[in-house]
Amino acid sequence: MLDLHHVPAWLRILVAGWPALAFLGGTLLVHAPTPAPTTSAPEPVPDEEPAAPEVEMHRTDTPAPAPAELDAAVPKPLAAGPAVPPALLDHARSIADAHRDSTGEQITADALTARLGLPAPTCQAIAAQLQLA
Repeated sequence: MLDLHHVPAWLRILVAGWPALAFLGGTLLVHAPTPAPTTSAPEPVPDEEPAAPEVEMHRTDTPAPAPAELDAAVPKPLAAGPAVPPALLDHARSIADAHRDSTGEQITADALTARLGLPAPTCQAIAAQLQLA
């Protein structure tokens, strides 16, 4: 059948070259440009009767609230800056407690920024909430 001591040259080249050809073929398949799918817009179906235009309705039997009442109804944020998730606030509180136990002083926003590795406005908001609690 096949003499393993005298393998033909064409078989040696074929066996040695197939991984390179497979890689080239796979690369060409992956990087081949694909045509963009053409989607045609569906044709609008005519309605039997046109829809009524939307009308904004206002009640006239109740007086409008005064601007001072509106300001009182809107909750004010605790501190200016980004919102702080409760889990992050708990973690920062544990860091602040450890700092207070080891040094005897309250942690500063700069020290909190260094410990948490967060942006300064976020750490300032956290420090403000920790001061209130």
